[in-house]
Amino acid sequence: MPTAPPPPTYLLAGDIGGTNSRLALYRLPPASSPASPPTLHHPPPSSATAWCEYLNEKFTDFDGILRAFLSFGFPGGRDGYRVVASLACAGPVADNAVDFTNASGKKFSVCGRAVCAPARPYPGGARFASCVVVNDFVGLGYGTLTLDNSSGEVERLDGDREVVEGGVICCVGAGTGLGECFLTCDAGGAYTCHPSEGGHKDYAARNATEAGLKNYIVGKYDPAGNRCSIERVASGTGIVDVYEYLAGEDPQEVDPTIDQAIKAAGSLQGKVIGTAAKENACALCVKTMDIFAGAYGAEVGNAAVQYLPRGGLYVCGGLTPKNMHLLRGDGSPFLRAYRDKGRLSGLVGEMPVYAVTVEDLGLRGARYLALREYLRIQEEEEGEPDAPERRNADFGYPSLLVAGATFAAVALLKEGKNSNTHYWKGTEEAAGCPAGQLN
Repeated sequence: MPTAPPPPTYLLAGDIGGTNSRLALYRLPPASSPASPPTLHHPPPSSATAWCEYLNEKFTDFDGILRAFLSFGFPGGRDGYRVVASLACAGPVADNAVDFTNASGKKFSVCGRAVCAPARPYPGGARFASCVVVNDFVGLGYGTLTLDNSSGEVERLDGDREVVEGGVICCVGAGTGLGECFLTCDAGGAYTCHPSEGGHKDYAARNATEAGLKNYIVGKYDPAGNRCSIERVASGTGIVDVYEYLAGEDPQEVDPTIDQAIKAAGSLQGKVIGTAAKENACALCVKTMDIFAGAYGAEVGNAAVQYLPRGGLYVCGGLTPKNMHLLRGDGSPFLRAYRDKGRLSGLVGEMPVYAVTVEDLGLRGARYLALREYLRIQEEEEGEPDAPERRNADFGYPSLLVAGATFAAVALLKEGKNSNTHYWKGTEEAAGCPAGQLN
């Protein structure tokens, strides 16, 4: 009697932010495929791709988002399909789990063990072999390894020197919050990404307006103390605080129509402010975005001084591609603040600075990590009989696999993002269930 073929394997990548969650699924060909033997140095390539973006505030928890995505009905075998996942989440990770508060004020929890052992079966027979949870900026950091600096995926902002191979890489990105990470290279040429909560460093006011802003934010969030973090200014939520402060200081500058639209926008208030500023429809919004961009540039400059990222300083996050007019050019508020480092301005000017213009960097990094986890599982299953019992053990990001696997993963991802893959993009419905079509 012929043996039934094993269930197909997918890589699931997730970029779970404070406002939105993006999920993507990449199908791997069978291990028996002669074109893609499952070895560390020749990892099997991904073929079809499906992805969808969700607004977190429409769901009570992450499990609802995951089930909505899996309800797409991905092709599986008689016994469903196997999934190896990596989820990059906006918060500090401990014990392969993260708890954070999203932009709508809801508590979100993501736990790798819970994903692998659901309370009820997933749609379509999905079975998770492993789920790795990492900080969202770890995902972004590894995502930079897939970027092509000459292909339009990034825009050079500053720096009079070229990238040093093997040099330190740094990422700073503003989205709902502000995140940072850095990567170091070992003797074998493999990079390790180090998570950080650098966006919570103290905010340093640079003029009288910013001093007043700092006092306003302290009074709003920490009236018993005297602390304001840089994230309270250089982020999507920070944009709203800056606008509120300026509106209180100069009420005659408030545009009633735009102000009403901002107040009615919920978690998208920052977007309304940014759009009004870009269209020059509101002087107060323009001033708000200039302060945001200045604070953003100053903090990126701090990262340049701290890490000396001669391997590249990448400005990423969801707000970067949407506000390039505030970042590029010698007279931009971002670059003026970035370069204003006193005696170290010359040193900062040496660092190659790039704005990341693609918006899937977090997904790329999560896919990179899911691939490395898949390769680790393959190695264990081939060589160690007790591997299944240890699949969901704590996941440490340093030295995940040998350098050869790292290079193979980077090459695969760079090839995959430019290949003739199929995209299945879902659109959210009122009930939160995505609908899509495989092209």
